[in-house]
Amino acid sequence: MSQLFEYQKQLSDAVVLYERRVDWLASGSRRIFGAVTEKNVVILIDTSVSNVKYLVHLQHSLRLLMEEQIANKDYFNLIAFGSKSRQWMPTMMRPTPENLQKAWKWVLDLQCGGSRNFLAAYRMAVENDEEIKHHIFVQGCYLFTSGVPDQAPEVVMGYIQEASSGRGVRLHTVLFNVDDYDCNGAIPGRYANITRTAECLRNMAHVTAGRFQWFRETGIIENDDIQYINSEIDKALNFSRKCAVLVESVKKKYRNRFGTFEKKHTANAGKDFLGYNVTFLDNIVTGDETWLHHCTPETKQDSMTWKHPSSPVAKKFKVMRSVKKIMGTVCWDSRGVLLFETLQPGETINAARYCQTLDKLREAIRRKRPGQLTNAVILQHNNATPHTARVMQGWLEKYGWEIVSHPPHSPDLAPSDYHLFGPLKHELAGKRFDDNEELVDHVRKWLQNLDGSFFREGIYSMLHHPEMHAITSSSSSRRLKGLPEPEEPVPFTALPPPAPQAASTVTSRYQAYGSSSRVQTTSLLERSRPPKAISWRPSSASSNASSKDGRPGHKPLNLRQRPSSARDPMSRARSSRNQVSTQHFFLENKKHDTGSVYSKYAGQKTIRKQIPNLSIPEQEEPITTKEWLRIYSLAKLKLDLNKMVSGPDCKHEEKPVKILQKNITAKVYPDVFPTVNVKGTLKYMQLLPHELRDYEVQLEKVLRRYLKRLQWLLSGSRRVFGTIVHKQVAILVDTSGSMEPRMDELKKEMAALVWDQLHKQGSKFNLIRFSGTCSVWRDTVQPPTESNCHDAIGWVSHLVAGGNTCTLEALQLAFRDPDIDAIYLLTDGKPDTSTSLVLREVAKMNERRNISVNTISFNCTDSTANNFLRLLSTETGGRYHRIHDDFDAQLFVHKLLSEGFDDSEYPHLPTFEGDDLRKLGVEISQARKFLQQARVYKALYKAKAAQAAERPASAKGPAPFVVGRPRPVSATKS
Repeated sequence: MSQLFEYQKQLSDAVVLYERRVDWLASGSRRIFGAVTEKNVVILIDTSVSNVKYLVHLQHSLRLLMEEQIANKDYFNLIAFGSKSRQWMPTMMRPTPENLQKAWKWVLDLQCGGSRNFLAAYRMAVENDEEIKHHIFVQGCYLFTSGVPDQAPEVVMGYIQEASSGRGVRLHTVLFNVDDYDCNGAIPGRYANITRTAECLRNMAHVTAGRFQWFRETGIIENDDIQYINSEIDKALNFSRKCAVLVESVKKKYRNRFGTFEKKHTANAGKDFLGYNVTFLDNIVTGDETWLHHCTPETKQDSMTWKHPSSPVAKKFKVMRSVKKIMGTVCWDSRGVLLFETLQPGETINAARYCQTLDKLREAIRRKRPGQLTNAVILQHNNATPHTARVMQGWLEKYGWEIVSHPPHSPDLAPSDYHLFGPLKHELAGKRFDDNEELVDHVRKWLQNLDGSFFREGIYSMLHHPEMHAITSSSSSRRLKGLPEPEEPVPFTALPPPAPQAASTVTSRYQAYGSSSRVQTTSLLERSRPPKAISWRPSSASSNASSKDGRPGHKPLNLRQRPSSARDPMSRARSSRNQVSTQHFFLENKKHDTGSVYSKYAGQKTIRKQIPNLSIPEQEEPITTKEWLRIYSLAKLKLDLNKMVSGPDCKHEEKPVKILQKNITAKVYPDVFPTVNVKGTLKYMQLLPHELRDYEVQLEKVLRRYLKRLQWLLSGSRRVFGTIVHKQVAILVDTSGSMEPRMDELKKEMAALVWDQLHKQGSKFNLIRFSGTCSVWRDTVQPPTESNCHDAIGWVSHLVAGGNTCTLEALQLAFRDPDIDAIYLLTDGKPDTSTSLVLREVAKMNERRNISVNTISFNCTDSTANNFLRLLSTETGGRYHRIHDDFDAQLFVHKLLSEGFDDSEYPHLPTFEGDDLRKLGVEISQARKFLQQARVYKALYKAKAAQAAERPASAKGPAPFVVGRPRPVSATKS
């Protein structure tokens, strides 16, 4: 139960996080353009004659975009298009303050005119020879328009797909709905229906895996990011409802089992509380947290109105609770409210924050209830994680407060939930508040105006609540004199003793004994006298009981007593339908002979494998390939063709048969099942043609997802540094003399690493440079704030290559930071010292800390150096990564997707040396092999069908056709 409640709380926190994300996406320039995620972007601005009335709006939108999102990009450019296209600069520029000011002046000079020649503008953005010459590539194009292009949609989308294939360019479309449709039809350049216009622009974005945004003056109409988040919110709410159903079913089951016992003791405890010591209840202080929304809709009962039977039905609009809300905490006792406070934006309830609330509560009790702190304070709250943490327990022990425990099956039953928060939500229903202050003032006044009897009734209702049982706090045994002890429940017996029956007068030839899956009843006389069928039993059947003549006798199995709530571990085996039911017996006339009768046989277990319908998330996760393949490998997805093609082995080899006294070869029946060779073993293939087709479809889907993961691993800073999967890292960079030709490339990749991974993932980091000496950027790891990231990139830009390679000193300097949990070492060669010395010293420093050292081979061709880096990462539990400059992942994926998966060898996937790329490459090669093999198996069925159609009726069965062997030519008898 506690896990279910914790799961519900985590779902609630996830929904809150999703709602914050939606609020963020719907604010500022993101409300217009969405989130600009790429580093090199080009903004395509529609300045056709249709937008002449909205030029000021276009300029204002571009100003917001440059102020909020363009300033932190690497490169940007602006292109305005009507009938002709013109760009702000010939190439993309750095977003410096001077360039942004120049771009803003250029936007102010824009004029609208002409049609929408989109293709000319898009070609100007993606086919810039100067940018390609300087290795500056466009990553994202954002089209800001109010209609469709001049060209046909098929031509436009064909060119977009061709221009972006293999280059990673994404087109994001933004539709500005100006609401200028009239009764005479649509304006030029737009479909007659705005929905068709949106569909055209949506398809243009999705063909390059881009995003579509549709907005108007009043707000956002459609946003791909928000739609995806809303789907996740719906999933979370669905899971929460299912969890609530599970909780209610468990509660109902628990009430049915222990309801009578609890009601009896609840009544006794309530009489004792009221009859013996009323001050005990006056010392109880309770409290809880709840969300306070700026707008809480009315319930159906509140919105009901009187009407005449003939009057029309009133229309009601569905009102949702507002996204804006605050968390409020109310602590109270039987005399009134002690504390009411709200959390600040961004704060969450944890153990430390809850202790601060209790400090404020203690101060409020000292002021409002003089003398109660010296007597006793009994705290009543639910079983949430912050309420049961160690920090919380220490706080309670420090001040001597006691806790009123909750029933283990109902941890959420607190007086605040069923007595206070319900009227509070009823009070807020139908009201709207502009800000947090107005909402808090209203709630505070409402709490102050409540009568004292309301709170006294809430505290005393604990005794009569149907879910509450006797309070078991330590204070109750000290204050409630005369409280009777709870009765011990009657122990549960698994099986009742058999009732005495009359002796059977029927004499049988066989006497049953031992265990049987069927329950058998025997008379007491039959148990007391020795059986006729046998005079001696084997030692395995003996027991402590003895017969009358002193020989060992049989004693029935005595089941030990089990509590009613315990689950019998053998219940599943006894209730299994596949269990074999047998009865054993002894023969009367033959000594030591026994027999068995099978009254029930085990059901046959199917060996056929079902083709799963797979769905792998498209969102990439910053985890290692090893962890990723633990979930999405072919074996985990149950797509291993060798395991699916057949069940038990069917080996066709000669074996001696004792009955026939000769060697017999297992016969092959190719007319029943085709025979295939799987890893040297002949097996009957049990996958049918339609199952093989389904297998191909699912495997191609998984293979495309693998290729997308490969593209992601070889894009951005992951191409050089791999994937950063830790939260507190130290980056060690080699700046020795051998790095001189690659220093410019290294600085650029370091800047990409800071923004693309460290800042994006929220990983704390530190930078260490080493050559002949070592220097650090900061003494300890720093949070990836924007100021720290800019400072770190500035520190990297001043790096100069020269000197030796003191790798050991750099590692020792990194190990001095007690906060790091991983080291990423980038170098292009061996250290100056002995490699064995480096490995030995690192093992000593890492003996108790278990810090993983991830090594990166930066354009290193020395096999000895690469072996050292691989060994260093392996011994510390890290990963080895090596850059592959000669492999174009985008081109490889483009060829594979465009030419299909017909050939398992071409295009050839190189053998990667890095751990992440190597494991994924092996899985891709295996998937291509399985796909080719499945097609060969499917062709086998076609060959069998063609042969069956051509075979004469008088011909005998053909020789077996084994996949992987040439088919023998069979001669037809004339």
